[in-house]
Amino acid sequence: MFNTKLPSFRGDYNVGYVDIETHPKAEAKKDTETSILYRMYYPTEELQGTRTAWLTDCWFYAKGYGSFLKIPVFLIALIIYPALSFAKLASFHRPKLAKGQLPEKLPIAVFSHGLAGMRTTYSTLCGNLASRGFIVIALEHGDGSGCATSRDGKSTIIPYQHFIPSPDVMMPGETEREYGLRFRGSQLRTRANAVFEALDTLQHLNAGNLDFILPHDNETRLADYKNLLLSFKSRLDFENKLMIGHSFGGATSVTVLDESVNKKAPHTFKCAVVMDPWMHAVPHTATVTIPLLNIQSHRFNWRENIEHQKRLMGMPGTHKDSRFGYITDTKHNDVSDFSLLYPKVMLLAKQSGPAHPLETHLVLEEVLFDFIQNYIPLPVAFSRSPHVDVDGRTVFGQQAYIDILATEIVR
Repeated sequence: MFNTKLPSFRGDYNVGYVDIETHPKAEAKKDTETSILYRMYYPTEELQGTRTAWLTDCWFYAKGYGSFLKIPVFLIALIIYPALSFAKLASFHRPKLAKGQLPEKLPIAVFSHGLAGMRTTYSTLCGNLASRGFIVIALEHGDGSGCATSRDGKSTIIPYQHFIPSPDVMMPGETEREYGLRFRGSQLRTRANAVFEALDTLQHLNAGNLDFILPHDNETRLADYKNLLLSFKSRLDFENKLMIGHSFGGATSVTVLDESVNKKAPHTFKCAVVMDPWMHAVPHTATVTIPLLNIQSHRFNWRENIEHQKRLMGMPGTHKDSRFGYITDTKHNDVSDFSLLYPKVMLLAKQSGPAHPLETHLVLEEVLFDFIQNYIPLPVAFSRSPHVDVDGRTVFGQQAYIDILATEIVR
């Protein structure tokens, strides 16, 4: 029913990871988080013997997923926690940053997770980027859209916030839809601001300044932690940045890119990838002027969401190289680790498409790198594999809109 290990990465390098949290602010401004938490995936030449747990604090996140699914605690303990506790990452905890044949400066990818996600939900996708030389930061958003998260040594717990319109939270005369747009819009702005703040921390890291980091280790491990982070000094290429996100993270990416054109010029990206972006709270005026790959699952979308995306892809100023398409025989969660760890469960729950999840990930990787390499110099060269049927599993352009609307979900 489930696998205990995620598949190895396909790039030339093994992958390490390290978690980074910033010191909490004395007072957070509107639509900002009190502190930023992310997992950084990076290339390494080391090969450690033991794979670490997919979820660092399994019971905490199991309760979070259970709360999102509205499952009683006894069922969380009986089913969800045991299933999650066996899962192992394909990356390793805190090995040295690779040098080898890599360039001195490495491109940056910022990943934004979807609703009920967290910093390891897409570790396969993030790790494949890192195995080809990217420094990838996978945010764990603290806006209430993740399954659960914590800050400052768990002194602050941020559970998933369910959308529950009621007179207590709605403004006088406000409809449920209007409240939903305000509720999700605030989360999107908070997420976008978290991306900008995370990029600011990378600037500090690149300068060798670690004062922004909130340490959790004992003295010995803290010294090793800081030595590892100091090895990133002058290794980050801020001229070559990729923004990438799934679902609500796709909407976050669009929000970031729209704001970066208008307000945050120092944080502009070279290109972007969004997967099944949930466009509900994205303004209809949003414009992405950099090359954008908008890739869909085959059976997830509904007319309003697709029409919103079509509007985005056709806005004046949209880059001529932007592409819209889908991967056949897929559903919304196929790009996450869940489809790889629990393939039969996901299929039975109708959360995964009929295609083999590993094959789908291989197709996705081929499509991503084929697009990205046109705008960001890849530290590890990419060439399409003759063993992966990309052309047979993808559809782009006007036909993609037609096909997806033919399988739309009625809402």
